[in-house]
Amino acid sequence: LQTFKDELQSEQCKSEVHRRMSRAGSNVLFDSELVSACKEDRAALCSDVQAGSARVIRCLQDHRSSLNTKCAAALFDHEVHISEDIDFNHQLKKTCAYEVSELCKDMPHGHGRIIRCLEKELDNTDMSKECKAEVEAVMSVQAKDFRLDTRLKGACEQDINALCAHVCNAAPGQVCGGSVLHCLQENQEKISAQACQDEVFYFQLMEVKDFRNDVILAQACRQDVETFCKDVEPGDGRVHICLRQNKDQLSEPCRVEETKLAAIEYSDIRLATKLNKLCSEEKAVYCKEVKSGKGRMIKCLLDHMAEPDFGAECKEELQKRDEAMKSDIRYDKAASEKCKADIETYCQDARTSFRGEASVLKCLVCVFSELQEGCQTEMSRSVRMALWDYKPGSPLTAVCDSAVQQFCPRKAHAKSGAAFTIGVVGRCLSKSVVEGKYLGEQCKELVMAAAPRDVGGLHN
Repeated sequence: LQTFKDELQSEQCKSEVHRRMSRAGSNVLFDSELVSACKEDRAALCSDVQAGSARVIRCLQDHRSSLNTKCAAALFDHEVHISEDIDFNHQLKKTCAYEVSELCKDMPHGHGRIIRCLEKELDNTDMSKECKAEVEAVMSVQAKDFRLDTRLKGACEQDINALCAHVCNAAPGQVCGGSVLHCLQENQEKISAQACQDEVFYFQLMEVKDFRNDVILAQACRQDVETFCKDVEPGDGRVHICLRQNKDQLSEPCRVEETKLAAIEYSDIRLATKLNKLCSEEKAVYCKEVKSGKGRMIKCLLDHMAEPDFGAECKEELQKRDEAMKSDIRYDKAASEKCKADIETYCQDARTSFRGEASVLKCLVCVFSELQEGCQTEMSRSVRMALWDYKPGSPLTAVCDSAVQQFCPRKAHAKSGAAFTIGVVGRCLSKSVVEGKYLGEQCKELVMAAAPRDVGGLHN
């Protein structure tokens, strides 16, 4: 009856099932299956915990790794049920009573709607510290297994079966540990249901905001967070920023997971909260017809960065993103997708070494004439932007540093000690190629890759 409660025909029966599930959520004694399966574990691990207000359930969750198989399975089933409706989650409902009545008053109960509403209101100043902590605890549980997120589970059932069925065959009571969520992200382009696409995007938004919402990354970076970021309050992406500021000192597992997340973040400006906020006006003026996702919005903003009315704050934040894209192709969604086959063919060694030093980009420039047309187009754009927004010592364009010193006038600088004025160096180097000046073979290769069909057009 619990499993098929939404299909029940009798409203009286449906109401009674709901009442009993609500009662079981508040006191373990009313969940007979859980009581029976966890009798021994409760006596051994939670004997001093009084039943009521979900205290025993919380105790069992805290000792999950020590539970016997039957108890772990019964606990997991209980968690699946309480994720479906805030009425079944006694502690959350009690702690957030005010927030539910004020912030989510028009939201109907069931299907995880109230819980999702509270998650979206985490930054609301009207939410109490106690409610916020309880909501974050629920999100932490959801992140451990997609089946504990009732909205994602319902929306993505078919796509999970089609794309990720092999990823997690957990035994009863065992959690998938975020593996299915990562699988959905890696296969995002293949997801057929729009509702599932929306849920995966929401998960990405939450993991970008708080590292604890990605259990795989949180586990990989546990020691790194303790070492470098223990005084950083989680939320608003602060821990991610801290880890990236210490990227050269991170453990390999943590660096790999942070890089994966950064690549996802760079693919959609909505996941880059600060950039999205600072560039809201520029998006409306220059990119109002551009759809977010696949790096399209960031690419559009970069293309218009030299416009005279382009905002200084947006430009500064955008240039930080641009520097990352120039150092690692994985941060450039369009180039990494179009060049995937060519990277496999020509740049395998570069892909596995010297990460962050533009090694793959430099490799692709060296074999530019052999690349597929789609990859050539994206590489030309990427290199053109790197020269257009030139900075001395940047990994991709460092081969042109001496040529810039020799041939490009000092007026190319915006002001003393500042970055070069956007576009000046690109025009200078392309003009030097047309005039036959010797830039060095590698620098000439770079300029030619930026405009393979008409290098003269680059400085016009």
